[in-house]
Amino acid sequence: MAKRIRVNFETINDGNYEKLDVGDFGARIKEQERLEWEKEKKKEQEEKERINKIPCPVCKSTNKHHHTKYQNNGIIGPGYASWLVEEYLVCLDCGIHFSDMSKVKK
Repeated sequence: MAKRIRVNFETINDGNYEKLDVGDFGARIKEQERLEWEKEKKKEQEEKERINKIPCPVCKSTNKHHHTKYQNNGIIGPGYASWLVEEYLVCLDCGIHFSDMSKVKK
């Protein structure tokens, strides 16, 4: 049979321990989540601006529609996942379909 040892803060840290302040823990977590959300939104905005600058290869127009098609695993709720299947740009002036060449895998 295993020997049971009673452990408290004094035996762990030889009496020198700091109290854990959990009063603002929730606020710190929310602030961290907000900063991550802002960073993600900034990346999305930069990507939209980059795509808006891509000209049509035929008529050099920047008037285009960004088409994306996603597929999912069919699960509603926890476990849901989706992934990008198709992504291309359509010029609204000449009607040509073209891809962002910087995203094409080599």
